[in-house]
Amino acid sequence: MAKSFKSLLVALLAFAPLAGAHAQSATMTDDQVIQYVVQQKNAGRSNTDIALELQRRGISPTRLQRIKAQWEKQGGPEAFGKDGRPLTDPTTGKRLRQGEGVKQRTKKQDDLRREDLVGTLDTWGTDSLDGMGLQKLSAEDEELMLAQQGMKPKKDDEKTKVFGRDIFSNELLTFEPNMNVATPANYRLGAGDDVYIDVWGASQATIQQTISADGTIQVEGLGPVSLAGMTVASAQAYLSRELKQIYESSSIKVTVGQTKTIAVNVAGEVVAPGTYTLSAFATAFHALYAAGGVSELGTLRDIKVYRDNRAVATIDVYDYILNGQLATDVRLEAGDLIYVGPYASIVDITGKAKRPMKYEMKPTESLQTLMTFAGGYAADAYRGSVRVVRKTGRDYAVHTVEEFDFSQFRMADGDSASIDSILPRYSNMVEVRGAVARPGMFQMDGKIQTIRQLVEHAGGPTNEAFLARTLVHRRRADRSLEAVSIDLGAIMNGTAADMALRNEDVVHVFSLEEAQQERTITIHGEVLYPGVYDYAVGLSPADLILQAGGLTDAASRMRIDVARRRTRSAGDDSKIITENFALSLTEDFAIEGNADFALMPFDEVYVRRSPDYYAQRNILVEGEVRYEGTHALTRKDERLSDLIARAGGFTDEAFPQGARLERQMTDDEIARRTATMKLAQASGDSIAQLDISTTYTVGIQLDRAMAEPGGQYDIVLREGDRLVVPGTQTTVKINGAVMMPNTVSWQRGMNVSEYVAQAGGYAREAQKKRAIVININGTVARAKDVKEIQPGAEIIVPFKGERNRMSAAEIGVIGTSSASLATMVATLVSLFKK
Repeated sequence: MAKSFKSLLVALLAFAPLAGAHAQSATMTDDQVIQYVVQQKNAGRSNTDIALELQRRGISPTRLQRIKAQWEKQGGPEAFGKDGRPLTDPTTGKRLRQGEGVKQRTKKQDDLRREDLVGTLDTWGTDSLDGMGLQKLSAEDEELMLAQQGMKPKKDDEKTKVFGRDIFSNELLTFEPNMNVATPANYRLGAGDDVYIDVWGASQATIQQTISADGTIQVEGLGPVSLAGMTVASAQAYLSRELKQIYESSSIKVTVGQTKTIAVNVAGEVVAPGTYTLSAFATAFHALYAAGGVSELGTLRDIKVYRDNRAVATIDVYDYILNGQLATDVRLEAGDLIYVGPYASIVDITGKAKRPMKYEMKPTESLQTLMTFAGGYAADAYRGSVRVVRKTGRDYAVHTVEEFDFSQFRMADGDSASIDSILPRYSNMVEVRGAVARPGMFQMDGKIQTIRQLVEHAGGPTNEAFLARTLVHRRRADRSLEAVSIDLGAIMNGTAADMALRNEDVVHVFSLEEAQQERTITIHGEVLYPGVYDYAVGLSPADLILQAGGLTDAASRMRIDVARRRTRSAGDDSKIITENFALSLTEDFAIEGNADFALMPFDEVYVRRSPDYYAQRNILVEGEVRYEGTHALTRKDERLSDLIARAGGFTDEAFPQGARLERQMTDDEIARRTATMKLAQASGDSIAQLDISTTYTVGIQLDRAMAEPGGQYDIVLREGDRLVVPGTQTTVKINGAVMMPNTVSWQRGMNVSEYVAQAGGYAREAQKKRAIVININGTVARAKDVKEIQPGAEIIVPFKGERNRMSAAEIGVIGTSSASLATMVATLVSLFKK
């Protein structure tokens, strides 16, 4: 749907200039505009039709701004059904019966909508608006558009977040207390708790009471019993003792059903500080989650829990995240205060750490602690030292901290630690490449110290190895590359001294193929698989043809050409650069007259096409002939009359005078047209903007061709032609600068003026002298030269002159209008996005 509306916007822009001249008074309400677009798109109407209708009804950018505001107020695309009607009552907010349900947006859906919207805005530039002068939105405008959609732009680098800070704002975590467990024995009872007292044994009874606001329950025989402030264990002992007076020789069990709620306070650097009503089983983590989590200034390492004006717990969230420790996550009681102070220190670690990002640290923690938070070194990290950049309050200072000093180096607020990567070098590696059995890198140790030992460990040279010259690449002390050439064959057979290897030496053992230029041969023309093939000694042209899949049906055995490079010697001033051989093949694929002819490297073979070979060339005849359809040309010079004869002649309803011939352009004609278009474009001619088809109509007079076969009207046909013979024509069209363009009955003897009179006469701006007549057969004539109008013809009366050129003031007005159109485009993109 989004792409359809984008196309609709382009159509609106195209017809925008018509709005001022043809807009009627707006009769559509804002809701009706939304309903109209959605309904018409679902009904399959084109964007052009919808755009024209909206322009006709006077829809302006100002109106669209109001529509956009209403659209967003009512919930955007998710609050409207397929019929374009809202799914909820905008006054009461109650759901309407018709339409589809409104779904709650998730964060993932918001992200997808954000990416879709931003992608649309990014691509909505000059090209997509067909040169209307509209540019991409700036970052500020993009942020504003996203804000209007209820979304925020994503940060460029997620690593800038402080580790652990989003734990209480993560939608996947709730920290809800587990309510499906037995009430702990140390749970302290209070008003609102449901108490169950079960009695069994000599007496049986069940007492269910809710602790009242004054902290008591009513027990028959005992009266009010105060339980507020007692733990479950204390209440069990107390009630067992008191109820023994009533239920002798019986067992008593005290349990808690529905628990009370408690009110706790969350203050300090949290997203939403305040008082929250939570479950009696809630912990400090649950309260922090309810408050939206820690703000950008809040600490995760030193969260205080106060009860009765004294601190009862200090929470370090990192203990929970990194170590799974929950000991400090205390269960809350009514009136508790959770206070989040500002952080003491934020440092970041970059480079080759397993988890590079920002971390909150305590003033007493060291670089060793930071490394633990970051998960330690990555596999390719340099472990000798870590670079720490510190802000001293006056300038920056760099500290290079050795690994043994990590635990002694205290981190400060704003410190930035960086771990370098290891150097792209090897400490004990030599390598052999090329023509050996097992090329690759090897460990340089006591077993591999020389060239010969390396090649032997690599499986030895292969059969195609070129041993006379082997190249060794080695690094100098300044890391520049040095090449050493050796005779590997002499070293391997012991006739030359072995050479000691150095770290990172690379030995290149070349093959015979690498020692000489790659040799190929090429075949062109009428073979199944023309192309480049490997050269082989003794290969003949016939062998190469068979290797290339054999000859095609169009191939000529009588002419096969071979072009060979000519090797020049010193002092040769001949102008001949290539030797050519003209050969022919016998039926058994032997070279006629030269059976021993063999190809040489870089020869090129050309298999020529037989001059007597022709594939079928088809033409199409349609309309009022007895055997319409595809026919094959039987001769090169086959004509119209021949085709009609093979098609069985005309039917009784045929109208030969109106027959037309459509012809496919040849490659040469297309090339000439392209050159003409480029020339016209360079000269500023408007013809350069036309989209010309690869077919064109040939004006013919089939009735004269049939009357005089072989004459000037009986033209020669060619492959791809399409001949259409229409039925009897009884009408004439009148178009252009007339009062009412019309189609009227053809009458013999009537002239142009008489037909124009049947279209209401000439319009005031008509150019009568330039009227033309287009006959049904494709021929065109000036109206004043036509004595009698043929059936099926069309009379076209052009308008006077051309539209005046725009003045500078008019151009300025259009520029101003384009800005309004840009607003209209941005409004509609966000308005109808689905």
